[in-house]
Amino acid sequence: MEVAVLEVGLGGRLDAVNTVDADAALVVSIGIDHVDWLGADRDSIGYEKAGIYRPGRPAICADPDPPRRLIDHAKESAHYCSGSAATMASSVPNRPGAGGPLKSGSMAAAAGAGRRSSDR
Repeated sequence: MEVAVLEVGLGGRLDAVNTVDADAALVVSIGIDHVDWLGADRDSIGYEKAGIYRPGRPAICADPDPPRRLIDHAKESAHYCSGSAATMASSVPNRPGAGGPLKSGSMAAAAGAGRRSSDR
């Protein structure tokens, strides 16, 4: 298998999918949801979602206006990329043993895959 896309269901930091040591992590959008668990504002929710980012791995955010705490966490712990999905994919470095670079088309598909109508 060359690519697997796993969707985090609730936030990120505490979600069971977060046990997977991914080659890259993508936060598609930050909406106001699950406020009892994640916090009442986009900054708090963004921080929780940034919990999927790994040290030294690409940390990508496709939200047009990412919260400051998400950006800060990503810059501290990972290789942070922002912008259009195609631009982000082309800026992601290769990781030895990861099977080559991420492809722009794959990243663009992944960026839109997790969106729900409530996230737009």
